[in-house]
Amino acid sequence: MDEIGSILARMETGDAAQALARAARELFRVLGEEERRHFIEQMLGEPGEDKIVGMVHL
Repeated sequence: MDEIGSILARMETGDAAQALARAARELFRVLGEEERRHFIEQMLGEPGEDKIVGMVHL
């Protein structure tokens, strides 16, 4: 995980965001619904906020 952070830190912000979006799309293809929900909760940094995550249907 530290390696991913190091790579992203060396990138321009927009490029890093695009790279993460591409990686997330690939990852979402293999994750189940509950795993996707957990991923989004972790990304938002608020694991208890089901209202926000519940509005995002993937």
